[in-house]
Amino acid sequence: MESLCCQEIQCQVFFSVLSSLLTLLILFLLAKPRIKVSKKIAKENNEAYRIKVINKSWFFSYVNIQAELHIITTESNGLKKATNIHLTKRQLFHLDRNLIYNKDYNNAYRFKTNTNIDNLISGNKKGFKCLRFKIIATHSFSNFSKVKVVEYDKSGIINGEFEVGNTMKIVK
Repeated sequence: MESLCCQEIQCQVFFSVLSSLLTLLILFLLAKPRIKVSKKIAKENNEAYRIKVINKSWFFSYVNIQAELHIITTESNGLKKATNIHLTKRQLFHLDRNLIYNKDYNNAYRFKTNTNIDNLISGNKKGFKCLRFKIIATHSFSNFSKVKVVEYDKSGIINGEFEVGNTMKIVK
């Protein structure tokens, strides 16, 4: 009788641990940030440069989104130097989830800089390596964060504007 009770307790503990592990696995797979960053920079009317970010998650929004843009140059001694490029808005409090019927597209945002990037690149012809965009987003349910880094070379700057919606297409 006593061994049967011990076996039941062991069985209950085993299945409790197993269900906890499965729950964590599902949480790690489904509740992580799915942020898409444009592979190109849109240059609008020689005045502004924009990088588009889209929340691809259908279930959860993201909070506390922070972004940075740097120009990366190589010094004469071979070291790389990152110089900050001012973004008009570096932090978002909320980026909505990707809803099929949402025509406001609150799940997309275009980070903007008024700094003339072409002049920065031409001023550093020998030392220019790339432009580096970093974004960190926190999942609203799981509170997991994700950092995404995208690098652009000079050919990554395209004249035009991003099309409205869940697309990264640049139209002229």
